[in-house]
Amino acid sequence: MLITMNQPTQVRLQDVAREAGVSTATVSHALNGKGRIPESTRARIRDIAERMGYRPNAAARSLASGRTGLIALAFSLPAALPVPLTDVDYFSRAIRAATSRALERGYALVIGPPTPETTVWSRIPFDGVVVFDPVANDPTVAEFRQRRVPMVLSGRDPGGGNDFCVDNDHLAGTRLVLDHLEACGAQRIALLAGDTQDAYSRDCVQAYQHWCGEHDREPMTTMVPLGRMRRRDEADRVLAQSNPPDAVYATDEVLAVALLDAARARELNVPRDVMIVAAADRQPEPPAQTPSLTTLEMNAVTTAERSIDVLVDVIEAKPPANRMLLIPAELVLGESTAMSEALR
Repeated sequence: MLITMNQPTQVRLQDVAREAGVSTATVSHALNGKGRIPESTRARIRDIAERMGYRPNAAARSLASGRTGLIALAFSLPAALPVPLTDVDYFSRAIRAATSRALERGYALVIGPPTPETTVWSRIPFDGVVVFDPVANDPTVAEFRQRRVPMVLSGRDPGGGNDFCVDNDHLAGTRLVLDHLEACGAQRIALLAGDTQDAYSRDCVQAYQHWCGEHDREPMTTMVPLGRMRRRDEADRVLAQSNPPDAVYATDEVLAVALLDAARARELNVPRDVMIVAAADRQPEPPAQTPSLTTLEMNAVTTAERSIDVLVDVIEAKPPANRMLLIPAELVLGESTAMSEALR
């Protein structure tokens, strides 16, 4: 025997208008706070709509207002990550911070898959997007520009552009690290950088090369492809040079850990034989590491929150006067550059 159940009928705008004895336009204006309607009429219509259980259609409201109340996060990567996106601590912290700030500003948030395939975005209605760490010639960024989607970049586009952007000051941060290592007595400072094809890597290399030129030092640059950054043998290339460095700035904490492993394998003491500084995300409780790393701390939380704030302001036609917002990094000293009395 087939048993059927009556499904509740959704109350329509027309039903409320019929019950209130007014036009659908009057009901729409009353519920959306628009139009020149007496407050008594507006209140009566709202009471009727609430009593009847009327719920506005989200799609219809977005068509009427031109907004969906939804913003997106996109991730620009030069190659597939060896681990899920949320397993990368920087991205995980950025996603949590962006989600919280979007909700505070009254927006829902959707996270796009880390892929250069642009068709996925044509299926998602949203008011604007934050793109993290755009790489050179990213088709997703080009697609958003072509569609004139409100967009904020978390990290500069290495190809240029006049987009709104929130970024850490990598040029100043790199110089801060190199000045510190020089003050610690380093003479041969090497750069170990991830070949990520984004503005971050380019800024670090540029600042390093300029600093070496100003200080009459020979540049010692080693670039590691994204998928091989955890490999000790890649980091070991820095230490295997005929005239090895006495200090290394690693532009990613993963690279710095690989470098520590390579130094141990060569029975080198850190910091006596080689000093190490790592660029790393700011964390409430840094992971235990022996020796503790001196770090140039970026702040994924602040960067993500500021990016959402700028995007919401752009969507709501209140864009900031300055299209570039730079967030300074902070040098936090650890044992990897400060020799103990026993080692002096």
